[in-house]
Amino acid sequence: MQTIPKILKPVAGLAAALAIIALAGCMSTADRSSGRVYDDKKITSKVEGALKDARVYKFDDVKVVTFNGVVQLSGFVDSVEQKQKAGEITKRVEWVRDVVNNISLKPNENYPTPTGRSSGERNIDTSTSTSPRASDATTAPSSSSTNRATNP
Repeated sequence: MQTIPKILKPVAGLAAALAIIALAGCMSTADRSSGRVYDDKKITSKVEGALKDARVYKFDDVKVVTFNGVVQLSGFVDSVEQKQKAGEITKRVEWVRDVVNNISLKPNENYPTPTGRSSGERNIDTSTSTSPRASDATTAPSSSSTNRATNP
């Protein structure tokens, strides 16, 4: 008969732990209430769906984040028109208060890379060597050399 209390203690402890975890998930933070967090998640999913359903453009490389109804778009698209279209689509979604469009254009071959080379080019210079050049030896006088014409 003592096996029932032994079983009930762990079950009661587990139930208490689950209740604490469940209640902690419903607590509000200093920035937003739990309802606001839920609404922002819903807005984010609606915006992502609207961008994926766009007929002309597919926005696979665009990330959507929502905070207090303000939607931030970031990522990369192929053209300025796609960036503008993504902002327009987002503004039409219900409950979106404002849109911050931080989408960038994908770099293409016409844009220089930070090194100034095109993206697939490798420039290996084999003409240089680690030994000093002959012209360096003639231009710098040696400290031990003397003019033999004047000194016998």
